[in-house]
Amino acid sequence: MLHSKNSQFILKNFLPFTLSIFLISFISISSIYNLEKVNIEFQSKHNRIQLEKTYDNQLRLYGRMFSGYLDFIAHDKNIIKLYKTKDRQALYDYTKPILDRLQKQYNISHFYFHTLESKVFLRVHDFKRHSDLIDRDTLFQTVKTKTMTAGIELGVYNTLTLRVVIPWIIEGELLGYIELGEDIDYMASSLSEMLNMTHVIIAINMDKLHPSKYNKWLKKRMSDEPSLDAGQFVIIDSTIMNINKKIKAYVNKYMKHENDNFIIKGVSYRVNSISMRDANENIIGKVVLFSAVKEEENAFKNLVARTSILIALISLLILVSYYIYARKIIKIAIKDDMTQLYNRRFFDLNSKKQLKNAIDNDLVFSLLIIDIDNFKLYNDTYGHMKGDDALKHVAKILNDFFNKEKEMVYRIGGEEFAVICKTRKEAALNISRVQALVDLVYSAKIPHTRNENYGYITISVGVVSKNVDEDTSFSKLFIKADANLYKAKEAGRNRLSFSKDYNTPRKSDSFL
Repeated sequence: MLHSKNSQFILKNFLPFTLSIFLISFISISSIYNLEKVNIEFQSKHNRIQLEKTYDNQLRLYGRMFSGYLDFIAHDKNIIKLYKTKDRQALYDYTKPILDRLQKQYNISHFYFHTLESKVFLRVHDFKRHSDLIDRDTLFQTVKTKTMTAGIELGVYNTLTLRVVIPWIIEGELLGYIELGEDIDYMASSLSEMLNMTHVIIAINMDKLHPSKYNKWLKKRMSDEPSLDAGQFVIIDSTIMNINKKIKAYVNKYMKHENDNFIIKGVSYRVNSISMRDANENIIGKVVLFSAVKEEENAFKNLVARTSILIALISLLILVSYYIYARKIIKIAIKDDMTQLYNRRFFDLNSKKQLKNAIDNDLVFSLLIIDIDNFKLYNDTYGHMKGDDALKHVAKILNDFFNKEKEMVYRIGGEEFAVICKTRKEAALNISRVQALVDLVYSAKIPHTRNENYGYITISVGVVSKNVDEDTSFSKLFIKADANLYKAKEAGRNRLSFSKDYNTPRKSDSFL
């Protein structure tokens, strides 16, 4: 019955607690969802910024790297000597191995020596072509400023090339100009890898291409991989395979840099772009970034799923912990910490319920009040620690003696205990059972030298046993049992005193 009451208490509080957990979980998941949507929008804008920074940083890195190589070349004494003697063949023979190493290690594809008149003295990468004038912004800027110039330019064959040009000054004398360049038509995959993006497309503005060289350039490109004419733009590099007309049309019309959406075969993409500028800051093309929202949504769904499972596990752990601790709290609330018997608080709450149960089921209700004799003197003699041990010992005797299913034992004061029993008349036990309890405590032989006439710890018991009805008052039963306890004390202790009032007589006096 007590277990049932405890379960009812736990279940009564379990439902609102469970609802609270689920409400918190729902709010948590909803918050994660909203935050993730905001994060996807933010991430798309962040991707464009990162693309721009990475693209610019990559160009600056190449510029500094090329500048270092150029400085090394410019101060090579053999190169200076060969150039001054205008021995083109010897200069080529000496510098070609240098270009080969730079091509192999750093993909450098162009190597020039320019005269003071901006004519090509030597193309190390193309020996047969020389003595022509080059109309190129990077060279023009270096000639004008006598400082290093770096930038992206389209060559006469429409190759997209990063070029770095330095003035060749030795001991204050300007000898000419040296240039290094690298074709960067195929940088989409490297940008995508560096940024961990989905797809990158590089497109060149058709207006910037050299018309007379376009068909030749296009034919060369077709031999490697298709160059896709998107109308105003030509796609020269892409990480997207099998680019369809819809993508080409979109790349052609897409000039905004802010976040936008685009759907390809049911897959949603967020698209951003940055402009590609030459050395004079003229726009020559653009880099377009496609970030697949589907992948982000899948990642988000996985995140929500993992979060939901985590929240479910945490909720389950909390609920199990709640159930365990609720039982412990109930136990703490109703049990005496020292003796582990039911405490006075529970006695006051439960005794009237026990009486009502006896009335409803026509049972004999019996109440025992038990007190350890001269216990104050015991504490004074042996100390409170020994006194606590003695209380635990007596409590164990009581707990072991009574039937836990039908008889409830309480500690209701310092050395005072109570027992409530409910039995049917025909099952009532004779009073000798209580006497057996008195004798059992004495036989435990717990030394108590100041317990006069006995020398060991003893108990006195007041008993009342009654057929109860609606008019029965528990407080009156308690007063009667307590009075009987004092009668037992006055009679010499180590004994019991009882009152009975029920209608089934037995051969011997009975209380239960």
